[in-house]
Order: sequence, then C-alpha cells, then structure tokens
Amino acid sequence: MKSILIFVLFLVPFSTAFAQCLNQYPTFKSQSDIDNFPKNYPDCDSFGWIVIENISPITNFDSLIQLRHIDLFHMRNLINLESTKGLNNLESMGEALIEIYPTMDTFINLQKVDYLRIKFPDDDKSLDLSIFSNVTNIDRISILGSGRLKGLPKFNSSEYFSLSIVNNKIKNNVSNLLPENQIEINGISITRSDSIIIDDLKRIEICKRNLFLVDLKHCDVRNFNQIKSVSELSIYGMKEDHNNIFKDAYFNVSKLDIFIFGDNAFDLTFYDLVPNLKQLNSLLHVSNNKSFVPLGFFDEFAIPKRPYELPMSYDHIYISNNSNIIGCNSRYLCDALQTYPDSVFIEGNGADCTIDKINEYCLSSTDEDGKPLILLYPNPVNDFLYLSEEYQQVFTYRIYLASGDLALVGEVYEKGEIDVSGLPSGIYTVECINDERILTRQRFMKL
Repeated sequence: MKSILIFVLFLVPFSTAFAQCLNQYPTFKSQSDIDNFPKNYPDCDSFGWIVIENISPITNFDSLIQLRHIDLFHMRNLINLESTKGLNNLESMGEALIEIYPTMDTFINLQKVDYLRIKFPDDDKSLDLSIFSNVTNIDRISILGSGRLKGLPKFNSSEYFSLSIVNNKIKNNVSNLLPENQIEINGISITRSDSIIIDDLKRIEICKRNLFLVDLKHCDVRNFNQIKSVSELSIYGMKEDHNNIFKDAYFNVSKLDIFIFGDNAFDLTFYDLVPNLKQLNSLLHVSNNKSFVPLGFFDEFAIPKRPYELPMSYDHIYISNNSNIIGCNSRYLCDALQTYPDSVFIEGNGADCTIDKINEYCLSSTDEDGKPLILLYPNPVNDFLYLSEEYQQVFTYRIYLASGDLALVGEVYEKGEIDVSGLPSGIYTVECINDERILTRQRFMKL
C-alpha cells in the first residue's frame, strides 16, 4: 500500500505539468528563441504545438533536449540547419510535418508518430526516411516530393492507416511504407508521380475507404489485385498506355461505394479494370475521358432503393464530357433516373448521350411496369442465348465487344435463340432492336 501511495504522489506533479504544457504553443523563429527555451519553459517536456521556421538563421536544436512529446510539430525552411541532436529525447509526436535536410540526425528515441508528413527538397533526390529508423508505430504517412521511400523500420499501425504520395518523380517501392502484418488499412493515394512500384500487397486485403490513383506515369500497380475490398476507387488523369500494368489491377474488387473515372486517355475500359465488379452502392462519376466508356458495363448492377448520403457534393450519377462513350442506352441509368431523378447529371458526351436520349430509351425498352420487354439467358453462356419468354416478332440483335466495336449481327426468329458459339471468350454486350425500338441491352460473358 505504501509503495502504491508513493507512486501516486510521484504522478501528481508530473500530470499537472503535462497538462499545463499541452496548452502551450511556442513558435521558434530564430536561434535565440530555441536557446531561451529551457529558461522560458523550465518544467515542460510535452507541448500541444511547436513550430520551428527559419525567419532568421537557426543552426541547431541543442536547447530542446528536455522535449519528450509534441502533439503538433512543424519544422520548415531550415536552410541553415547543422544539427537536430537536441531532439534526441523526443519519444512521441501526434502530427509531424517535417522538411528533410541532409544535416538532420536520427530521432534515436522516437517510437510513435500518429501522422508523419514528410516534404523532400526539390533539388536533392538522395534523401530517404532513415532518420525515422527507430519508429515502431505510425498511423498515417504523407510524402510530398522526390525522395527515396526507404529507411523506415518494420512498423505497426492501426486499421486506420493511410498512405499518400504526391509529386514523387523517382523510382520507388510503395511497399516500404506499409505496416507489417496488417490485413486492413484505411486507404492509399498516389498522385502526380512517376515510376512507382508496388511489389507486395499480399498481406493487405481491405481498404476501408479510398484507393486513389491520379496522373501517374510508368507505374506498376498490378499488385493492387491482392485487394479484395475497397470503398472508394478513383482512377484519374491517366494519359499514357497503362494496358499491361492496369489490366485486372482490381480483379478481386466486387463491390464499391464510389467509383470515379475521370480525365483518362488510355485504352482500358471498366471490363479490363474491374472485371468482377458487381455492385456500386453510392456514386458513379465519369467525366472528361478520351478513353472508351462502355456504360453497358453497369447494366446488371442494382440501384440502391434509397439515395445514399454522399461524402461530397456530387450527384449520384455524373457522366459528363466523355468523347468515346459507348452504350448510353443503359438499364442502370434508367433505374437511376427512376430512383433519384434529381441526382443524375448527364451532359456533353459523345454519341449524343444526354438525359433526354436516355429517358427516351427507358420508355421505349420497357413494358408498362418498367420491365425490359425481353431478357436473355444463360449468363455466362457457352453456345446459345435464349429468350426468357415468348416474343412473337422478329428482331435484330447486335453484339458488341467491350471496346464498343461490333462483333456480331443477326436476326432472331421463332426459335428465340442467338448463336454465340463462334465468339472468343470474353465480355460482350447484346442489344436487341425491333423497328428502332430497343427491347433490351444486356452484358454477358462468353465462356
């Protein structure tokens, strides 16, 4: 009992000082500010906020040796810095925004960083992250600039771990920045970067939120196909040929809440990128693409019975300024217009793909109950597609490749079947027409 009492009495003054210091927010703009730190804060080893910026030359942090914890730590523009050894006793940080310089020393006692934000200088591509080689726990990493993405130890994290890489222009392996032995993370974002490699995602199966790939060049993301579950997928600004490295990159993804496909000019379509996607719950944003956009891909998807709360001020369906759009006559769009007519925007696309045209198709291709006039089965198919019910009139069918090119055309008579045995294996769309009236448009897989 006596030892417990002594321990409690020891904690009281420490806890009081800790609370007072967390309400202190010093900013150091000169070497004298740092040198006077022990005198100005004699009892403080933990702070809510510390900013160090080079307004007048700062050369060292020697007088900061008492620091143990900082909730928010920013150090920037320290072009005169010669040594950071004064931070050797720092054990943990909340958010750390650190510009890396060649003169920085290893944080030898730093064990935990909640949010590690790194900015590499534009003129030095030799620097890496080895100054954090003793950190064992990181919950979030953000990298800006062209540095070498190596030097971190094998670290642990939580399921909320996220990784962001922006403007990295040298060959790097993202796998070096991922936590050890973790199945679930929050998300990955790679933007305006070149030569990024992902060679090992076997241990990560779930992205709880986002998987963003924006404006990449010469990158290899094939190992994203290890991921089985993603909430939000964005593919944006792809200008060059990524056929080999993007094809089937999201092979295991079957369900999304948000799918954003914008400003792309490469050859791949949804059939190549997400071949096994079967469910899209909340938002489809397709805009400013020069690549093929086959909207018939979504025809077998169910529209939610009620509108979802969107995380952004987007319409549930936004299809705008796509020059090579294929299959504007889509059952998915008909269902969307019926479910939430005020949250569908379709404008400025090629092939005269507008809301008016879709509404016209929706009315012409359904019976009075809003159902397709005919349906075809089975799917997948080996040899023949059959009508699900009797249809007494002759109609024309057209079968399209995933690229939108016509693969087969013919007529259906009283036998009510379509011979597809001569088609190679793959994904196709069949469109059935009678007197310019579209009876159905369905996607199917040929085995």
